[in-house]
Amino acid sequence: MEIIGNQNILEHLRKIARNGQEAPSYLFSGPKGVGKFLTARWFCAAVLCTNPDIDDFSPPCGNCSACRRVKSGNHPDISILGNQSTRASKNSPGIRTKATKEIDENKDDKKAHKMSIGIEEVREGIAQMQTCSFEGGYRFWIIDEAQRLTNEAQNALLKTLEEPPASLILILIVQPGGQLLPTVTSRCRPLNFRPLNLKELSSYLQSQGFDHYKAETAAHISGGSLGLALNFLQNTQLWDRRTKLFELLNKLKGSSLWNALSTASSIEGLCSGATAKEQLAELIEMAASFYRDALCLKVGGPQDLLVNVDNLENLSKLAQESTITYLKNALESWQAAGNTYLPRNVNTKLYLQKICLDCC
Repeated sequence: MEIIGNQNILEHLRKIARNGQEAPSYLFSGPKGVGKFLTARWFCAAVLCTNPDIDDFSPPCGNCSACRRVKSGNHPDISILGNQSTRASKNSPGIRTKATKEIDENKDDKKAHKMSIGIEEVREGIAQMQTCSFEGGYRFWIIDEAQRLTNEAQNALLKTLEEPPASLILILIVQPGGQLLPTVTSRCRPLNFRPLNLKELSSYLQSQGFDHYKAETAAHISGGSLGLALNFLQNTQLWDRRTKLFELLNKLKGSSLWNALSTASSIEGLCSGATAKEQLAELIEMAASFYRDALCLKVGGPQDLLVNVDNLENLSKLAQESTITYLKNALESWQAAGNTYLPRNVNTKLYLQKICLDCC
């Protein structure tokens, strides 16, 4: 398992595994796509590794039976709850709740993915964790996107956190902004993951066969998230939607009211299919970053802070032609769309028209 960045956390976990000083629960927090889930699996391998303990031994070895099964998702002592469980459940026991089975049976239907993790799923997982390890060592329970746990589910988890089974290690994985109860977080050992260095990320992407231009662009757009960068590079439709969105935004300022309404319709038309809402959320975030970059240039910020480095010429032009107030208002409008309008299911057409009218 190759993990890029956050090497200080890996070394810390390696020492814990080597010295047998495992805590009963951990809280992995950090931006999406920086390797939290992969690190959790790596830690499982480090603890479960069966290679002899010699002087220069640095678990996980990657070659023993335990390490190979962890990597392939086949180890019986690792259970996963959350988004990643759908992938793991095909090969490993996991936590096969009713919700997980529904997702497996409807993997192409986004509606099958629940927005929250409920108390029933947690209780089923707790019951499974009371049993002994299949192989006599530790059992691991990884809860991915733990911020989706309902308050009732978190409260149900408290008993396990307070009095964990002797052989259980629980890992909660959360993203920024996720609200976990203080009674939960205070009982976990926190490990905070940081975004990757942009130059390091760009170099890694180029080593994987992506050209310099796209690697640099993806590194900046992702904000140092390897997962997001790879998704952007491998999803040509996402790249195309971004290109078309910026073409529309470049023509928006100073245009007529009719053109503003037409732009709103065109932006909405870029999203289609079962994932239209997710696509729109991505476009809204991209639009906010577009005006944020222009505002950064307007106030004299360095180009190193820009997200959309491949649009520098258009951004510079927009910054020159706009006031700080205009750019600030445009940025706040798009941010409000992502933070308020979209989550509340406000009519898409109406709020896109409002934003485009504000920006024309």
